[in-house]
Amino acid sequence: MISNQEKYGWTNEWLTSDWEEECREEMRIHLEKGDPRDVAIYAMFMIYRNWSTHTTCMHITTKFINQKYEVCLDCGNYIDEK
Repeated sequence: MISNQEKYGWTNEWLTSDWEEECREEMRIHLEKGDPRDVAIYAMFMIYRNWSTHTTCMHITTKFINQKYEVCLDCGNYIDEK
């Protein structure tokens, strides 16, 4: 973590609580890049703050399963029951 602080010029900004959405997005970006060290660091930030990794989803793309349950194809959550 210290090496990343030095590399990117970060300070103790992670101690503030006003960057929850940014933290989730950065974790997702590093996950897609295949960078487990940075993913672990963002996970530690989220654990420290008791933040969820669940992102806010608008549930735009959905489908029905068994004509009964509507599921969001973006986040995988159940939306509603018919």
